[in-house]
Amino acid sequence: MLGNVTANATVQATFRASLRDRAAQIFREPVVPPGTGYRIRLIFAGQVGQTYRVEYTDNLAASPVQWQVLAVEPADAMGEVQTMDPGPLPANRFYRAIEQ
Repeated sequence: MLGNVTANATVQATFRASLRDRAAQIFREPVVPPGTGYRIRLIFAGQVGQTYRVEYTDNLAASPVQWQVLAVEPADAMGEVQTMDPGPLPANRFYRAIEQ
């Protein structure tokens, strides 16, 4: 911890990557057998080798928001975090990925 600085000082800071400002690619795919609904494929931009917890909620208006864990996945060699939400899917679902 750095107190009151009254002269030149050297400070080292470490920052962790955040997915908060990165958009996810979301694909709606039919499930088998045909006509029985859809699933969602999610692809988040991550950091190679980092593991992420992917969560969802169906209600952002709740206080506090109740997030449910969908998957825990490592980013692949391209830095992508991929997972599937098999559903059943409500009218609205919200996702986030959090660095473990």
